[in-house]
Amino acid sequence: RVPTVAGVTNPIDIRGDAKPEYFKEVIDILSHDPEVGALVIMGSPLDTADLEAVAQSIVEIKDQIPVPFVVCFAGGHKCDKANSYLKEAGIPTYPTPDRAIHALDVLRTYTINKEKKHTPMSYPAATGGGREAAKKVLDKAKAEGRDSLSEAEGKEILKAYGVPTPGEATVNSADEAAKECDRIGYPVVMKIVSPDIKHKTDVGGVVVGVKNADDAKAAYTRIMDSCTKNVPGAKIDGVSIQQMVSGQEVILSMIRDVQFGPVVSFGLGGIYVEILREISQAHVPMTEEQLDEMITSTKAYKLMSGARGLAKSDIPAMKEAIKRIALIAVENPEIHELEINPVIVQVEGKGAYAVDALVTLVKE
Repeated sequence: RVPTVAGVTNPIDIRGDAKPEYFKEVIDILSHDPEVGALVIMGSPLDTADLEAVAQSIVEIKDQIPVPFVVCFAGGHKCDKANSYLKEAGIPTYPTPDRAIHALDVLRTYTINKEKKHTPMSYPAATGGGREAAKKVLDKAKAEGRDSLSEAEGKEILKAYGVPTPGEATVNSADEAAKECDRIGYPVVMKIVSPDIKHKTDVGGVVVGVKNADDAKAAYTRIMDSCTKNVPGAKIDGVSIQQMVSGQEVILSMIRDVQFGPVVSFGLGGIYVEILREISQAHVPMTEEQLDEMITSTKAYKLMSGARGLAKSDIPAMKEAIKRIALIAVENPEIHELEINPVIVQVEGKGAYAVDALVTLVKE
């Protein structure tokens, strides 16, 4: 019954002048094919097909379609009458193909989740003052008209929720840098402190592996010179000196989506973020099972599990850090994005440390 000129690959094109009975027959054949799990039925008023008649024919056979299906009549108000037939019959319709496909994807995820055991994710206690401490930092930034935090302020948020950070200090002279490096212990990392400089490495704002006082003085001068040259006018609050921590580098971030709310991401960190772009994501709130799946689905997990003779990383500490970031997202709606790159996950039993923190605020 389908015209010989019709395309019979996926997606099947039964031509713009297809009669309603063509739609019915193709839908019947496809929906009973064991290789087909769902259908998106599409039409457009630009075609010569009578979409209202097509809609009525879909309504007539809807109870005989054994797989999930949605309809996409892409044509705005020109499709209102056809869509009304479908909606009255309880058939979901969408104005664009991507929304129709997304709806099926959500349905698929829902169905899979119903079949799984689910344990609501438990949040660890916020050991550093929690929301009250974080709100002071956020309110200060907003009062100053800023839409981002400095690294030091970002770490104050992390500390408020018990996310471990390495020992550190902020200095404002080369001599002070040498003194604090001696106190913290070598080797150390030195980084520019500025709410206006988000990607410090790109502007010469980071020096790693500082091993003695002379190196510390030279690194301080180099960082300040480079940042004032490359980012003129940036507000600079000093240079941060941090204890160097060794382990597997991963990225942990949260972004607040307008439609879906907080989304947490996890994957390989450090220089591998931009090169491999290998991350997994989960919406907040999530279940314990979703948290496990988010971690174990990544290449980072394989490395952390001791692949190729590597020492096993402290995965429980990494999981706890993710939970704490999720709690920050839930309790602080002012935060639009929080990125920690990297989190250093040490060997088993030694913990996970956030060595950087980029925080941007929701614009009012």
